[in-house]
Formats: sequence, C-alpha cells, structure tokens
Amino acid sequence: MAIIPNLSFRFYGMILFCLAMMLITACQGNGRQEVVGPSDGQEVIGMDSMDIEQAISDGLDYLERQGDSIDPLLFPILDYMNLAYEVERSWPYQDAIELRKRDSNYYQYPMIRCYLGYKPYNGINEKDIEAIPERTRGLVHGYLCESFPIGEDYLFDYTSTIAKDSLGYGLTHAILMLQWMEDKNCVTNREKVIRLKEEYSRHLQSIIHKNQALTDLRTEAMAIAFYTQQDYLVEQHHIQEVLDFQDSSGGWLGTRVTHHIGNHHFTTLAVWVLSAYQHRNKEHQPWRNQLLNQE
Repeated sequence: MAIIPNLSFRFYGMILFCLAMMLITACQGNGRQEVVGPSDGQEVIGMDSMDIEQAISDGLDYLERQGDSIDPLLFPILDYMNLAYEVERSWPYQDAIELRKRDSNYYQYPMIRCYLGYKPYNGINEKDIEAIPERTRGLVHGYLCESFPIGEDYLFDYTSTIAKDSLGYGLTHAILMLQWMEDKNCVTNREKVIRLKEEYSRHLQSIIHKNQALTDLRTEAMAIAFYTQQDYLVEQHHIQEVLDFQDSSGGWLGTRVTHHIGNHHFTTLAVWVLSAYQHRNKEHQPWRNQLLNQE
C-alpha cells in the first residue's frame, strides 16, 4: 500500500515538470517574436508581407497622384527609397521646384535649393544655409557636409540644442544629422557620435512607444530608428499601427499640419517605415546625394 502513493507522487511530479518546461519554451519563443530587427532573422507571426507590400504600393500611388503639388523637400527621401528599396517610381522634381519658386510664401525655398541644387550646387553658399530655420538647418549641414564642412564643436553643440526641441522633430533631425555625417565620413570623433546617438535613442524610443494615436512625429521616429540601424526600437504592434492608419486613398492623413503637404510628409514617412521593415535584413544603405548629380 505504501508503494502506490509514491508512484502517484512521481507520476504527477513528471507531469508538472513537463508542463513547466513547455511554458518556459513558449515564453522564450514569444520574447523572440516581439523584437523587430535585422538580427532577428525570422518573420514576425501575424504580419502579412503581402499586406505590407500592398500598403507601400498604395502609398506610392497616392504620392504619384499629387503631381507637382508634392513638397520638394520629400524628394531626397523618395529618391533614397528608390535606391535602398528598389522603388521604381519617378517624381516630378523640376516641375515641383519651379512651382515653389513662384510661391513667395513658401519659406523653405532656400532649403530646397540646398537639398536639390543642380551642378554645381546651383550657386549654393553659406548664406543659403543660414537662411534655413534652425530646427531644419542641421539636416542641410549633414546632407552637404562633404562640400560645406562644419566644425565638430559646432556639430555637437548644435545637435545637443535642437535635440531638446519640445516638438520632438529637433530630436529626430539631430539623430539623422549625426548619422549622415558619420556615413559621409565627415566626423573624426566617432566615439562621441556614438555616445550622443545612444543618448538620443532613449528619447527616440519614448516617442515611438508613446501611448497615443499614430502621428507624423512617431512615424518619423520609427523611420529614423530603421535608418540608424536601431530596428529593435520598433515593435510588431507599431508596424501594425502604421498599416491600420492608412486611409482608403492610399495616403496617411490627419497630421499636425492640416494642409495637403502635411499629408504628403506623413505618407512618405509611413511608406519609408514599411519599406524599411520589409528590407530589415538587408545591409545598411547609406544616404547618397544622387539628386545633386542631375543636370
């Protein structure tokens, strides 16, 4: 009689042990699936690649339909996507630029000249750069750093200042500026660049993970995270948010800017995020000023 309870205890003990091992294995598997990044090496369960491809295509169709009304400041991003993600679309560069030349209220025209200047930089000089609002001036410094070098003390002071921008766009611009200058070998103190990027990335993560509806800023933060090879900051549900927010027109609407150009910006960023997610296992593609080489 004493043997039966002993056997029963061993039997139930084995069952409990097996259940515990199954639970641990399942938890570990779920932990791996939540991380989105090039080191993951596996598809995230629940994400349909065809849905993402269709969303990208619809977004690009929406932008193409805008014709020359599209904001020329978006052309460098669209051109980068052509290069990095093999997006075979053509954009009305010259027509859109000519349209802005005739718009006296379009305050960013100096920035367009800097971004999209034709050979040899269309006579761009330091005064053109200084005419650009401070929060976006750094992007031009980073974009053209090979031709218009700046001191590293200025770089670090400038990025530290704009990263505190209460709207949040200064932070994303500071990170992108540092990455561009690193990609173009315009900095020598790479250790400090890495430290600053790590510091700013903590704030970038807080923007991405903010508990609110999808916004232009949150989408920009995701795009910058992908471009700076910090894919782990973007989780599966963030990608799903981007997909769910797409309008039936193919665009992403309802941004902080009420006019159509704001929607162009939001849509371009959303397409960038989805494209980067689809190509997250590819080697980092540095930004190149290919637009500046056009006649």
